[in-house]
Amino acid sequence: MRYINSAESKIAFEDMRRSPYFVDKTGLVSAIVPSIATESRFLCITRPRRFGKTVNARTLACFLSRGLDAKNLFEGLAVSHDAEAMEHLGVHDVLYIDFSSLPADCKGYADYIGAIQAGILSDLRAAYPQVDLEEEGDLFVALSLVFNRAGVRLCFVMDEWDFMFFNPLFTVDEQSAFLMFLRQLLKSRAYVELAYMTGVLPIAKHSTGSALHMFV
Repeated sequence: MRYINSAESKIAFEDMRRSPYFVDKTGLVSAIVPSIATESRFLCITRPRRFGKTVNARTLACFLSRGLDAKNLFEGLAVSHDAEAMEHLGVHDVLYIDFSSLPADCKGYADYIGAIQAGILSDLRAAYPQVDLEEEGDLFVALSLVFNRAGVRLCFVMDEWDFMFFNPLFTVDEQSAFLMFLRQLLKSRAYVELAYMTGVLPIAKHSTGSALHMFV
């Protein structure tokens, strides 16, 4: 699967660990996991480009994702000495979105957001067949059904949330539509166990009217 508990996060972290210049940043995991399933579960990490935002997002996703069998990758690292954090290793359902990834022949916002929604829906049907989701349905309804029928809460790890604000392909109105998409996806949703987003820009720069005021 591409979005839910994707093996791509594990492979990315394995590649990082093999690097001769690997720097242990897993202390981040210890800082983040206390926010899971609390009112403080909405976090937006803003840093300049090339400051390791994607590395940290992949590390967090690899650590939390169910079914990746990644325990050996974290042995001897900073987080391995944190007993409370280690209780979260491999026990969460993680939905990882790289917002900088454009579909082939993307002509605008409809293609962009449509591909993301279709991909997540496909993964939801594959990951939770017992919920009996429709082939073509509403993403937000599907996520709520997965929570209400299967009791599943998801950790959303979302990289480069602000990608479309730097891409001339998208208009100002489409940027506003994207902010509404994020609001509908996350705000007041019981299925959100954690929302960890990265980007160059802080949410507050574009989220007027407190549409996403729940983010720290």
